[in-house]
Amino acid sequence: MARTIRQILFLLRALSKAGIWIPLRKWRQFYLIALTRWGRNQYLPRFARGQDYNDMIAFAALFQLTEDMSKYTDKILVREYIKQCIGDQHLSEILQVTDDPYSLNFESARGNYIKTNNSSGHVWPISQNTKASHLLPEIEGALNQTYGTEKGERLYQHIAPKVFIEKTIEPRRGSGLDEFKFIFHYGHLLWMYVGSSKEAEKKMWHCFDHEQNPLYSCFDDCRELRDPKHQNMDCFIDSEALSKMIELGKKCTEPFHFCRFDSFLAKDEIIFSELTFMPQSANWIRNAPEGKLALQRFPEFFRKDKIRPLEK
Repeated sequence: MARTIRQILFLLRALSKAGIWIPLRKWRQFYLIALTRWGRNQYLPRFARGQDYNDMIAFAALFQLTEDMSKYTDKILVREYIKQCIGDQHLSEILQVTDDPYSLNFESARGNYIKTNNSSGHVWPISQNTKASHLLPEIEGALNQTYGTEKGERLYQHIAPKVFIEKTIEPRRGSGLDEFKFIFHYGHLLWMYVGSSKEAEKKMWHCFDHEQNPLYSCFDDCRELRDPKHQNMDCFIDSEALSKMIELGKKCTEPFHFCRFDSFLAKDEIIFSELTFMPQSANWIRNAPEGKLALQRFPEFFRKDKIRPLEK
């Protein structure tokens, strides 16, 4: 009884902080978002005047992404959607898909990657020295992980777990493959960032606004660089390829209130990576650079009457 009372009091406090009316049918979902946020960052969502990146993600998840999103978040199923939007020339080559990790062809996997479709971050580069017997239990554990529930990214919870072998993508420039991530609001670019290991041993992330003005640079652990070496996106991609990448992202994210479009600049083509709707479960570390983006530039974002229903 005491626990239930505490939960109710917490929910009422979170609802009051939100600053907008949240329908009763969404209270449980909002409670989980608020509880996760408080547990990690000790502050609550606020939608009347959004505070940060976390509030943008949570708002969209609460008011638009209310249905089964498997076809967009499943790393295998989403390929059909991408094919319809921009063509299969922008898809990576898949060598094998299976729900049984012990049926994986490790000889085909060598020099390539093994990934799972039901989570974020389960990627294994397979070298000539990789021993299947050592890796298979880890892959099996990843397939059995209830990622959507455990991490709060509920959009993953309806995905039928599979493991697949993806052919290595050859970079167009240099020896490393940079990651390009674009944040869109109904196909309108808000900002973008690129992950690169070219300037340091650790991966660095460089963020730019929609006009390619530098916003911040940081390492994977969110330590911000005060004097980043880069000046513009030309350090990582030519203007023609960047324009094309943004145009592809616009086409793929047009139905979504908030969506991150990830891609690679491969040797011969731009290759799609994934769509993401709840990065970090709308719970980035508050003092990370992502939390400092000036949301005043997006006044229309936090309006429920601007939410468009997703097509079935």
